[in-house]
Amino acid sequence: MLEFLLPPGLIDGEPLDWYAVVRPTEFRGTAYDGKPFSAASGAEARILILESLDEGTAFVSRYAADFGYITDTSYGSREEAIADCSSEFGDQLGTWTPIPDGVDHAETYVLSHLAKAGH
Repeated sequence: MLEFLLPPGLIDGEPLDWYAVVRPTEFRGTAYDGKPFSAASGAEARILILESLDEGTAFVSRYAADFGYITDTSYGSREEAIADCSSEFGDQLGTWTPIPDGVDHAETYVLSHLAKAGH
């Protein structure tokens, strides 16, 4: 992986949680009322939320463009999670964006932020 192309802090720094949008130039989020729901069967992952855990492990939650939850995957490290997402989505993966420290629920923050931004 070409770490020098990644935002500072993404691999091993602060903040602990980040998100990225798949094909960000085509992404147009919809309204989000803060209530979780499952994505339709076969929905495409468009939002990735990377959360780091205390013991150095991480997981990535995947959401559809309508903010429906698809799945999450656990990883042994943040670097492994980023490498897997980069491998799966390639140049369609947008820039990783930090989630501010102190946010209690990363998913709610990201989905609400994307809905407000109209991404």
